[in-house]
Amino acid sequence: MWQRHHMQCLLLVIAIHVVLLAGIAIKMSPTLDEPANLAAGISHLAHGTFSTYSVNGPLPRVVAAAPVMLVGIESDWTLSSNASYRSEDRIEFSFGDSLMRRNGRRFFTLLTLARLATIPFSVLGAVICFRWGRDLSGSGAGLLAACLWCFSPEVLAHGSLVTPTTAAASFGCLACYTFWRWLNRPSSRSALVAGISFGSALLTKSTWIILYGVWPVLLVVWLSHSRKSAPVLRLFWQMLLQLFVATLVLNLGYLCRGTLRPLESYQFKSHLLANPNRKVNVPASADMISGNRFHGTWLGLMPVPFPSDFIDGIDLQKRDFETLRWMYLDGVHSFYGWPSYYLWVCLYKLPLGILLLLCLSLSGLWMRRRQLRDELCLLLPAATVFAVASMNYHFACIRYLFPAYPLMMIFCTRMMALERSKRLWDMLSWSLAIAVALSSMAAYPYELSYCNEYAGGVYSGDRHVIGADYDCGQDAFYLEEWRRMNRESRPLYVLFNGLDLPRTLEIDFETPKRVSVQPGDAQRSIPLEAGWYAVSIHFVRGGWGLLFDHDGRLRYVPVGTFPEFEQMTPVTRLGSTILIYHVSPASDFHTSDQPR
Repeated sequence: MWQRHHMQCLLLVIAIHVVLLAGIAIKMSPTLDEPANLAAGISHLAHGTFSTYSVNGPLPRVVAAAPVMLVGIESDWTLSSNASYRSEDRIEFSFGDSLMRRNGRRFFTLLTLARLATIPFSVLGAVICFRWGRDLSGSGAGLLAACLWCFSPEVLAHGSLVTPTTAAASFGCLACYTFWRWLNRPSSRSALVAGISFGSALLTKSTWIILYGVWPVLLVVWLSHSRKSAPVLRLFWQMLLQLFVATLVLNLGYLCRGTLRPLESYQFKSHLLANPNRKVNVPASADMISGNRFHGTWLGLMPVPFPSDFIDGIDLQKRDFETLRWMYLDGVHSFYGWPSYYLWVCLYKLPLGILLLLCLSLSGLWMRRRQLRDELCLLLPAATVFAVASMNYHFACIRYLFPAYPLMMIFCTRMMALERSKRLWDMLSWSLAIAVALSSMAAYPYELSYCNEYAGGVYSGDRHVIGADYDCGQDAFYLEEWRRMNRESRPLYVLFNGLDLPRTLEIDFETPKRVSVQPGDAQRSIPLEAGWYAVSIHFVRGGWGLLFDHDGRLRYVPVGTFPEFEQMTPVTRLGSTILIYHVSPASDFHTSDQPR
């Protein structure tokens, strides 16, 4: 049945996936990065420039912004003093705030339209998982890989956002798949397809620049394990064709702006590229240097075959990685991070079914040793993504691992390729896949805050991770609904981790006096005012951050500014990330009855 009807099953799974993504796109309020991405996409289309949000490729933003441009949106490209809370090199965040303010509540409708436009990126990922899984291990394995992708909490969470995360994963998997097909059946045509796919992946996220090094390594390994004599010279020429075509596609995507500029003509911001005496872990408030370590060297005279905005984006991303950022893991705050952060986050955020499938597939490598070179086409790119992300563990977020997700889903199905005890492996794999789907649906539509059962589930995962891996300001609509039903609950103090959404949603609220004073020891001595509090879990757990007050001014919240909330029992929870508290006039921190 599975082999005869696998296409119908695939279409059904994809249809369910699209409905789930659309539901999340409608229910979730704008997250931290989305207005900036949308503003940058509008800038690309309106002005033909790519300097905004240059840390990632423009393709996903252009796709998201196109329908918004068609229906019309008010934009203002002058900087607002209230909005410019990032560095001058990341002005897209100021433009995003301005875009949201100028369009008011209509912005949410436009953002939903942009989110729906990005859903095909996730569908592409499902199709590639199916095709590659089927080619490697049979149609049943292909359908299993597609199901794992379509019901994975992280895919559902990011597949409905205006960010490059899902597009980068899908196009990166497409590039690796077409390269694997070329290795199996080399020809100029398949090399051309692989090159175009690679270039498209670069237009989504600069992470995939790693393939310039990974693919030649895979070719050498493939040839060394080949049982037949291969035309080595022709294969290497076709490899060069792929890399050339990928570079050409990348340049065309940027309209060839700044291509072939000498390396010494750039003004770099990162310590690695601007200063030969490399420094890392600098404070976020430190003055950012500008320079070029290659100036006056022979390398500085070399023309760079990439667009200038692409190079500037890599430099800015590296500068961000070198900057101290607050992080949280298992109740511990740190500005330096942990080398093992990604291992722990995967343990908490990945469904247990996927973790078990990964362990099974890894343990079965010896039984599949004759297919090792096929396995490496999945494992080497994924491992490189993980290694690059782990090198920057002091600026960590699970979305930096996301490009490896589809490769991981396909690898999870590899035990189905074994002929010995095939029925056992099939039943076990499908049982674990069903467990993944059930775990994911139990958290729906709060997939962005998903944590597995080991971590305590979606409502207890904040004990282990918060920040961008849990709370991105996605539950503001639930706060608006609660406020509408409980208008008599006054005064309402809001500590919202995210954009200026409470004011945009016209929620009547105040800001605690503790936030309005200069940070310091005296700040914590100010008692909490009596009233109702809507607090993001980010601040409940003592997280460092910035928030907008009731006048739209940006306020700095140091670590542990509100320690009382961790000791209090919330009245209710809104979505997965906002807790409602009531503080009595006696400040005894006991809760009252829940309002209707």
